Amino acid sequence: MVSENNHYSRNAKFVSVLFVLYYYLDLSVIGDVIRLGPLSYSIGNVDGLSVVSFFSLVYFAFRFYVSSDADLLSRYLSYVGLACSKYTRTSPVLNSLSKSNCRRHVKRQDVSNYKIRLSEILRDESYIDNFEFGELTIYGGGYDRNRGSKGLYIDYEIEPKLDDLTRIQSYRARAKVNFFSSALLYFSAFILFFLKDDSFWDVLLTYVLLVIAFSLLIWNDFLFPVIISF
Repeated sequence: MVSENNHYSRNAKFVSVLFVLYYYLDLSVIGDVIRLGPLSYSIGNVDGLSVVSFFSLVYFAFRFYVSSDADLLSRYLSYVGLACSKYTRTSPVLNSLSKSNCRRHVKRQDVSNYKIRLSEILRDESYIDNFEFGELTIYGGGYDRNRGSKGLYIDYEIEPKLDDLTRIQSYRARAKVNFFSSALLYFSAFILFFLKDDSFWDVLLTYVLLVIAFSLLIWNDFLFPVIISF
């Protein structure tokens, strides 16, 4: 069910529908008097109603945009994080790309302390010089919203190559997702967002109604009168 928790969205849709009906039904102002309850007001500048209507619609559109933009982006980024966490482990293509990215990442890391710790556990100092990484596993991922490290990331662990069955703690690190994988994940997240998130359809409907209302208002009250005057 589509959520109506955002009253700015509800107001924007309601006002937009009023504008659409006004122009679709070809309604017009009769006389120059407005009645608000027991009070009546005479309108000296009837043409000014178009300007008032335009800025009223702008106000409702702006309030809707401000209230929905941050929330919509936050919802979408949560789907981006979900897609990264899921598809880098389950999708054969993204898993392969992510593992290649992680192997390049670990080559750029300073793993000297990890090597020393392994050599101490194995009681073999020569292992530092003969060190090699083996199997790599991706166990997590998501979208980091912190300003300094904003973006998609992958959590991975990689086991050292050992000749015996000694159980050694794997090397764990976090890598940034490369551009191509990021593009696939953002697209996958958009599909999930498009299919599963109720707010997407509510926001889309509101924007469509606002665009139609603005188009009708500008054409009928501003552009068309100028065109026919020539």
